[in-house]
This record gives sequence, C-alpha cells and structure tokens, in this order.
Amino acid sequence: MATKKTDDDEAAAAVKDAAWWYTQAGLTLLATFLAGTFLGWQLWGSGDAGAPTLRSRVVSMDQEINRVKNEREDCQKVLQVTQGRQATLEKEISSLRAKAAAPAAP
Repeated sequence: MATKKTDDDEAAAAVKDAAWWYTQAGLTLLATFLAGTFLGWQLWGSGDAGAPTLRSRVVSMDQEINRVKNEREDCQKVLQVTQGRQATLEKEISSLRAKAAAPAAP
C-alpha cells in the first residue's frame, strides 16, 4: 500500500506542477497582451500622433480636398467656355478669310 500512495502522491504532484506551469504561462501571456495593448494606446491611440489628432487632421484634409475639387471644376468650366469661344472665333476667322480670298465683284 505504501507504494500506491507514493505513486498517487507523485501523480498529484505532477498534475499540480503542470497546473502551476500553465497558470504561469497564461498569466505571462495575459500580462504581455495587456502591456502591449496599453503601450499601443499610449503610442498610437493618444498623444500627438494619436487618434484625436488624426481626426482633426482628417477634417482639415477633407476641407482641402473639397477646395481643390471645387477649383478643378471651376478651371474645367473656364476651359470649356474658352474652348467654345475659340471655336466661335476660328469659325469667324475662317469665314472672313474665305470672304477676303473671294474675288471682289465689281
């Protein structure tokens, strides 16, 4: 009987050691994950390069993009008007050249 109790004690000790090892490993992983999350928030979630600053930069960049789009549309409208006037003037010039090239009837 004494050997059976020793085997049971050894098995219980092995289970206890395994349980402690997995508990330590789990707590180490949890601490590492939480530390990484905290440091990530400190470095990238807040501060000068964090989310609040980036939100305000996004708003200002959107305003700048809209301003540039409006300027581009204005330039395209001016270009269309200018091309229309150029086409009209070229037609008038060609008709005047045709009249000038035609012999004058006495």
